[in-house]
Amino acid sequence: MSPYEQYRRSIARIYQVVTNEDGELVTGGIVGTGFLVAERYLLTCAHVVASVLSIDGQSSDIPQGLVYLDFPFSDVRPCAKLQARAVYWLPEDPSQSRVEDIAGLYLIDAPPQGIYPAPMKSIDDLNGESLREHRLQISGFPIPAGQEAHAVISSAPLANRWVQIEDTKETGVSVKEGFSGSPVWDTKLQGVVGMVLAKDAIEPERKVAYMTLRQHLPAFENQRLYVLLDSLSEFGTQVEDDLQKVYQDCHPDSSSVLGAATLWGKLSSLEEMMQGGQIQVSPLLAFVARLSLTLEAREMDDAVETLRQWAREQGEDLTRLQAYVRSSPDQTDLGVPQTTDNEDSNASYLVVVVQADPYDTDSTELSIKAWIITDVNQYDAVTGQGSRRLFPEHKLTTHRPTSGDTEAELAFAQQMSKYLYSFLKQRGRDVKNLILEIFLPLDLLNHPADAWRFLVYGVERVLGSEYPLILRSSERLEYDYEFVRDKWREKWETLMSNYRSANCGAVLTPVPTGARINQILSLAETSVGLRLPDASEAGEGSPIAAVLAKGNPVAVWLRQGFPNRPGHQQELDRVFQGCIHSLPGQVKSARNEALGIGDGRPQHTDDDHVGHHLVLLWEDYDRLPPIAF
Repeated sequence: MSPYEQYRRSIARIYQVVTNEDGELVTGGIVGTGFLVAERYLLTCAHVVASVLSIDGQSSDIPQGLVYLDFPFSDVRPCAKLQARAVYWLPEDPSQSRVEDIAGLYLIDAPPQGIYPAPMKSIDDLNGESLREHRLQISGFPIPAGQEAHAVISSAPLANRWVQIEDTKETGVSVKEGFSGSPVWDTKLQGVVGMVLAKDAIEPERKVAYMTLRQHLPAFENQRLYVLLDSLSEFGTQVEDDLQKVYQDCHPDSSSVLGAATLWGKLSSLEEMMQGGQIQVSPLLAFVARLSLTLEAREMDDAVETLRQWAREQGEDLTRLQAYVRSSPDQTDLGVPQTTDNEDSNASYLVVVVQADPYDTDSTELSIKAWIITDVNQYDAVTGQGSRRLFPEHKLTTHRPTSGDTEAELAFAQQMSKYLYSFLKQRGRDVKNLILEIFLPLDLLNHPADAWRFLVYGVERVLGSEYPLILRSSERLEYDYEFVRDKWREKWETLMSNYRSANCGAVLTPVPTGARINQILSLAETSVGLRLPDASEAGEGSPIAAVLAKGNPVAVWLRQGFPNRPGHQQELDRVFQGCIHSLPGQVKSARNEALGIGDGRPQHTDDDHVGHHLVLLWEDYDRLPPIAF
């Protein structure tokens, strides 16, 4: 396809939107022209869009209505009308020395096959005599079939940056209404060198018009910025304060913050920032992740889903980005609140304790208690300050399930789901960034607590995908565990001393498959954390019991093995990449991935993804429920 043919095919007709007798919005006549400049982006005049939507053409707010257009020179027939919306807006402003009148449109519908962006060229010498050598060709739509005008450049750029063009012939079509937004084709350079803005309104009988040069048109080279701008613009003032706060947190150079007054300026400055140090994602992606966390806390689900969709279109998973910014070693640049060495200072905890009677080893009864820790900085486990008890101790009506008793396991899961849902409803408005810690007896640590489900307005929610969920052993709360408590404390302090720097691989000692219990005990003795073999059993004499016996604060394992499944190791490797403090977030991301949440993929079956079977034991020595004392 020749450059000229590509230029012709890029041209679009833009239609008026009117209300019919039934009160429905329908397309009317053609009001202007546009042209494709990137895969889904067109340029036209701001006054054309203002006319289409019947709005003030000098308003500084990006219009929110839909624009309808078609590509008349496409081979596809009939010409389908496509939807677009404004994502770039420089309206007319006669009070300013620079009168832009430029709008950028994002195509919601894909352009027809065979339609490509116009080839763009720049006129370098704007002051020389050679300007008149540039013969211009302009296609517009004063009539539906279109007309073609010819002109030459008759002046250097004026004070408002417009360039005067005129037709020197007595006969022929001149630029008039319907040509606004038309691309200007330069026969010498074989490319589009600008866009028609207006005809001469002072002396309309003259064959004079004005264009803006390619140099002053947005290039749309970084298309994701315009889509993000469009996405955020939908929510207007609802997220204005959040945007400003997150932007200031994400921008390391506070002196630059004041210079970015518009949302476009903020996004552009973040996109242009160079990555450095240990930052693994761009500042723009970090901004989106941090903003999504802020909006999640405000329960603005529509806004969060919009950001999730944008991330997905960039080939990113918002859940993974969120996990990264929560755990970034350089949190100031990423807008993540500063944390203490061992916990998120903004987190709240729902602590649930399920215990058997320690004095009746034959009993199958279980009791349940729960607390909300609203302020980890003020929490005192001895006095209970900074927490509140949700209700007195209850006895579960279901008995302690044993391995292989499917009916009992299901009954236990259903009752626990009801209790958890009740606890969550009682959490209160002062709770933010909630983390769930569930203490279970040793023999139940392989129970799939992360898969417990509950209904919210008839919609099923999965506990492990809604919240970071950490399992803990209720045996560590018993008096007999005093004999191991010192080892636990020493190993926890060792872990905290390397919390922000130690890689998961350096902290979690892998236990070979088939290792005997004495070998596991030996590894546990000299390790802070363990990465147990797949399908590790719980209960007395098990690998998980060795973790308790040696006071290891961290252990990870799978409830079942995947001996013949390719890809299982890669899924696990993603969980263990990064520093140890990111592990809870990475586990939650794997659970979401298994459920098809956040990455656009369908839900995996029970045997199809490690996220369905991943167990994290994370025993914080400094955070225990009041009953431990």
